[in-house]
Amino acid sequence: MDYSFVDCHCHISATEFQKDLQDVINRTRQQDRDDQMRVFIRQLEVAQELDLPVNVHSRSAAKVTIDAMRQQGISRALLHNFAGRPSVALDGVKAGYFFSFPPAVCRNQQRDKLIQLIPLEHVCLETDSPALGPHRHERNEPANIALSCCYVAKVKGLSPETVRLVTTQNAYRLFSRTRP
Repeated sequence: MDYSFVDCHCHISATEFQKDLQDVINRTRQQDRDDQMRVFIRQLEVAQELDLPVNVHSRSAAKVTIDAMRQQGISRALLHNFAGRPSVALDGVKAGYFFSFPPAVCRNQQRDKLIQLIPLEHVCLETDSPALGPHRHERNEPANIALSCCYVAKVKGLSPETVRLVTTQNAYRLFSRTRP
């Protein structure tokens, strides 16, 4: 079996990449897309074999990602820091997937329509610490989960307590092995 490299979670926007970001991106683009898709599909197969949910950041590939997960029969998935189109998000909702939003959403209103559109029963909270905090170039930490909660509550016109309760229930449904 042929295995390519998989970077499961990379913060390309980190200051360490500022000086040569374009070179870093160019080297990454040299990877074959077919290889990337093969590796992604294999990861989905492993998750199914182990009866585990998948946690995916579909940056600039939301439709392809959701389509691939649906074709592979993935039923439990979290689309972390989702920034895709609302219509694509609705495809994910129909598939039963969850979407999470970090404190970075508090910085601007770009994701408000998305947050409004996705039913609360499909929303989870995240911090993605130490990245994606409320302030650029400052370390994010788990305590900032409350900021995500309050922002989602504000956008949806709900109480923070309701959002906390429902998103916690959602997380336990998704990650059922962690249930207290």
